[in-house]
Amino acid sequence: MAGNTAEKSTNINGSLPTVSEKVDQQNGGVVLVDPEDDKDGKSEQRHCCSRCCLRCCPSGTCECSCSCFQACLQSVSYIMVHGLEELFTRVGRFVGRFHWLAILVPLLVTGGFCAGFIKFYQETEYNNLWVPDGSTILDKAAFVAINFPSLSGRYQYILVMDENVLTADSIRAMYEIDKKVKTIDAETVPSWENICYKLNGVCFSTSLLELWSFNETIISNLTDQDVIDMVNTVNLTSPVYLGDFYVDKVLAEITRNGNGEITGAKAHTMVYALRLGGDVGKAWEAEFIDVGLAGHNDLDEVLPRAIRSFQDAFRGQTFSEIQLLSAGYALIIAYVVLMVGNINVVEHRIYVGLLGVASVGMATGASIGFCSLCGVLYGPIHSVMPFLLIGVGVDDMFIIVQAWENLTPKERKKNKREAAAKAMKHAGVSITVTSITDLVAFGIGATSPIPALRSFCIYVAVAIVFLFLFQCTFFMGALVIDQYRREARRDACCCFKHSKDYKPMACSRKSLVHWFFDKCYSRILLTIPVKILVLLITFGTAGWMAYGTYSLKQDFNFVWYLPAESYVFRYTTLYEQYFPEEGGVDVGMYIENGTDYYTERVRMEALYTNLRSNEYIDSTTVVSWYHGFLEWIKAQKSGDPGITADDFPGNESYFYTLLEEYLAAPFPVGGDNFASDVKFDTTQSETWIYTSRMRAKFIRLSSTEAQVQGMDSVVSLADSAGFQSTVFPYATQFRRYETNKIIQQEVYRNIGLAMVAVALVTLLLVADLLMSIYITLCVVLTLVDLGGLMHFWGLTIELSTMVILVLAVGLAVDYSAHVGHTFMLVQGTRNERAKETLLRIGTAVFNGGFSTFLAFVLLSGSQSYIFQTFFKVFFGVVLFGLWHGLVFLPVICSLIGPAPYHTSSDNKMDQSEKKDDIVEETTTDDDESPHLSSSSSTTKLAQQTPEATTGHYNPAMYAGLPEPDYPPYYRSRPPNGTRPTRDHGSQSYPSPRYHKSVRHNFNRFQQKASYALPNIA
Repeated sequence: MAGNTAEKSTNINGSLPTVSEKVDQQNGGVVLVDPEDDKDGKSEQRHCCSRCCLRCCPSGTCECSCSCFQACLQSVSYIMVHGLEELFTRVGRFVGRFHWLAILVPLLVTGGFCAGFIKFYQETEYNNLWVPDGSTILDKAAFVAINFPSLSGRYQYILVMDENVLTADSIRAMYEIDKKVKTIDAETVPSWENICYKLNGVCFSTSLLELWSFNETIISNLTDQDVIDMVNTVNLTSPVYLGDFYVDKVLAEITRNGNGEITGAKAHTMVYALRLGGDVGKAWEAEFIDVGLAGHNDLDEVLPRAIRSFQDAFRGQTFSEIQLLSAGYALIIAYVVLMVGNINVVEHRIYVGLLGVASVGMATGASIGFCSLCGVLYGPIHSVMPFLLIGVGVDDMFIIVQAWENLTPKERKKNKREAAAKAMKHAGVSITVTSITDLVAFGIGATSPIPALRSFCIYVAVAIVFLFLFQCTFFMGALVIDQYRREARRDACCCFKHSKDYKPMACSRKSLVHWFFDKCYSRILLTIPVKILVLLITFGTAGWMAYGTYSLKQDFNFVWYLPAESYVFRYTTLYEQYFPEEGGVDVGMYIENGTDYYTERVRMEALYTNLRSNEYIDSTTVVSWYHGFLEWIKAQKSGDPGITADDFPGNESYFYTLLEEYLAAPFPVGGDNFASDVKFDTTQSETWIYTSRMRAKFIRLSSTEAQVQGMDSVVSLADSAGFQSTVFPYATQFRRYETNKIIQQEVYRNIGLAMVAVALVTLLLVADLLMSIYITLCVVLTLVDLGGLMHFWGLTIELSTMVILVLAVGLAVDYSAHVGHTFMLVQGTRNERAKETLLRIGTAVFNGGFSTFLAFVLLSGSQSYIFQTFFKVFFGVVLFGLWHGLVFLPVICSLIGPAPYHTSSDNKMDQSEKKDDIVEETTTDDDESPHLSSSSSTTKLAQQTPEATTGHYNPAMYAGLPEPDYPPYYRSRPPNGTRPTRDHGSQSYPSPRYHKSVRHNFNRFQQKASYALPNIA
């Protein structure tokens, strides 16, 4: 191996060399030999697995401080991080030089993409927003709408309540309300006769009034006893529609005497069916609502409910709550302006803060414009996007400001290009880590089959890209310009120039948050008793919340979304109270073209029987034209020679002849009430049914789980019917049930994939397996705690919480990733590094989280379920995210944290030595600040040599590796003004000459060992 190796001596803890290192240039390995054993050339050679993770122990043995996987990971990560640092250094230099251009270009880009607003359209159709891709429900809905349009009727309700509604006065009051409804007349509103849905040629409206045929004369002469006698009539039949009338279906809280006869009731429902919808139907419904809300003096309370009632309630609610969100936005702006600068007339940064918040608005506008140009739909939930982005944007803003403040006053004042380059070198990588993880989380959400969620995630992902670019250019440019203003002593608000004698008050330059982290929090947190307490609280809470997460159910009730003060909310609440068994959903069983009904007798009867016996179906509501037809044959055609012994037509032709006769005969003898259930094909010469249906009604299914199970049960029943043609069930609510069916699996899928992706991205960018595990653990604990909080706070998995949980992954990463990345940069013991991390990044992380909380804090007093949900979930995200990022992670890192990067050269300038930008004058031309940090874990030699920061040799970069071959008297700085000699004596010499010698020796070592060790800048 002679001639192919280079030798260097290795020093352990400053002692004389004990081990020599030989670099195998052919094999790319590193060989260690003991100098004493090597004298005779027979030394034992130990080949280490990788140069990048070589560590020599005091015993002289060779170990690998990381696995080969870790070595490869660090190599890949080094390429990425080094490339990012170089990129952001150049970005910083560009912004530092062309700061006005850095502001102008983002404004032009925003304006250009905002041109996409010309194609902006807000989608409101439920089918296009919430029905999952690949679902056949829309095809079924279209089939039903074309062939059975009667199902498109719009039903309006009036709930009347009184001490006893079964009195003559109450009946007459109901009639007056009914009369007002049916005489609604306005210039733009059609009459009742022109808009109603007709059954057997009569406008359909059902109530107790139909028992007296809606006859005003009869009703005006009723007595209380007449009313009681009527409702107690056996086998009561409607004289208007000739069908059975079930009193107990329309009356609530019925009282009876000892004989079981009805004596009173407290509530009654009146129903009106419209044929027309659209603008015409909505206009009529508006008048209908006014009639209902007007009430009647003889009734305790009257509440209407129209189809448009829900839309009206949501619209009014959104407007009122947007005002609260806007007030929250104002709170954020005030907080940002307060925290980004010092509180005095020169050093506060009001315009920087405003421009930082404006960049969020710019990113939002550019995203909406770009996505609108691309044809991506915009839904109702997209309106909260600015309030979500403000959390991400403000977080990045504080990170950039913190990096700028970490520069020395001299660095900020002397060369703005290099100051911006250095600030962006550190801040850029940090915000890149969080931006990419956020982007990945929302990118996973963008694969959702639910269009509204997919579209929302696309909009937010695009906005995050724009926000990242604008923060690096627009906001950084504003920060550079503000630095010129501060140095010119211009007022931060009015820009007039203060005198040279101006000096800010000392108290105005103190950051209470930073003081708290420095003097109180970091000192208390990192004591042994507090560490133990933090671990107990963290894992104890996680265990408790894990039970809550396990118990978290999927449930949804549209009533939750109604404003609590609205009339429709009260109507729905009281209706569910008075009629707990009512409210079942109408469902139809549809048979498409291709069925021979003459030969499918057995299957048709089996389908009818199975539908009646289904546990989710109200058996009394199942009606089948086929079953009615067979019963009619038995009753009316038993002696007909064309009928077989089993009461069935003898041939197919006669079957259809009798069927047409049956459907034309008046109900109840005939089956004209089933005429709308059978559709004949008139294009063929022979009679043929191309589609038909059976009708039924679900029992009241109050939970989402029961609703989905009910839908699946009738779908399974149809699939097993065995017809040659397609058989399927359909109800209008199935569209919502289909969405609810996949929500829970979508939540777990999106969160799971997002967690895996975030873990991989974090691993690649943080470049340390252990730290990546810690960061991922923090995110997992945050999500577990959040799920438990949702359960104990009465929330469930539904549409709104699904959206927020996807966002929570991205937000939770931010709090931990910044802390973990900074911990890997600093040197020292684990405790020192944890404290240094809190001092460097703690204030920025706290400000970012607290500002996110401010956006939603005012919603805590909202009466709206959806906005209360936003507050509760985001409160949990911020609370648990900050706890795990600023409490748990520093503690766990201080105990079993990973070693710092070998490339780490970050130093902390002692805060007590930071000078005022205004007062301190530059008195030296040295490139580096003369101030040294007493708390820095990096050697003073690294701080005082330009190589430590300019890409040449940096001792901190090679911490733990074999030391270079330079004389031992250069290994530590001697007292100022002296220079050790080789015999360890001392002689006086000028300090600059000492620095020059050290620089020369470092450069000589780098040239000598460049092939052996990576040149890490």
